[in-house]
Amino acid sequence: ASPVSGLGSKMGIDATNKWPGETSREWGRTITMSDETKARVDRIWQELGL
Repeated sequence: ASPVSGLGSKMGIDATNKWPGETSREWGRTITMSDETKARVDRIWQELGL
């Protein structure tokens, strides 16, 4: 990290599930991929040898 303010390039993200009392925010719905997207990803992975 840079000792000079504004020159750093790091960011932290807390994506952990919250316990009751840690937040009052209402959480949204779970994100899911469409079957079309899953098939496309599977095809690309095969092309990449993954």
